Amino acid sequence: MKDNKIEIVKDLVTLGQVSSIRQIDNRVKIPYPNVYRIIKKLELDDLVTLEKIVSSYNCSLNKKVHPLIFQAEYEHTKDLLEKIMI
Repeated sequence: MKDNKIEIVKDLVTLGQVSSIRQIDNRVKIPYPNVYRIIKKLELDDLVTLEKIVSSYNCSLNKKVHPLIFQAEYEHTKDLLEKIMI
């Protein structure tokens, strides 16, 4: 079973720019309410910054040392290496 929190952080690490929660949910294929809830928890952990713009939220990853970010970076690198080996 995949960890949705890691999938969301991995998406933010991979993209490297600000994304709306809707854009994240479309890329990671997780329902919007779940992505929203996870993003709010990540904000409480100070891993992401949310900025409300009209009726949506823009989300950006805070560059800091945290095990979740290391794990997301590791999985992203592993995915890239698997694609190269194919």
